[in-house]
Amino acid sequence: MNNTHLDELLDELRIHIKLLLAHSEVTWARVLENLGNQAQNDIKHAASELLRLFGGMGSYNDLVLYEGGQVLTKANDELAAARNRLFQLCTIIKAA
Repeated sequence: MNNTHLDELLDELRIHIKLLLAHSEVTWARVLENLGNQAQNDIKHAASELLRLFGGMGSYNDLVLYEGGQVLTKANDELAAARNRLFQLCTIIKAA
């Protein structure tokens, strides 16, 4: 595994964390922060754990950002694109 994958993963996680914290999603931000820390020791394991967040009920894929009872369309579009990038990157890392 090269450092490029680690750098890409950490950069992508920072994007997610910033977006989540901007919309008071502290729990998910902490989960991703912890997995970013784990990635520095074992990137393949962290990638596998990140991929697990995408499946099942209550998964990261199910998260919808709201504010004042209103769905935040732009923020949710950004989150969907970011989730797609993260999923693809983790798939590549796991397969490497």
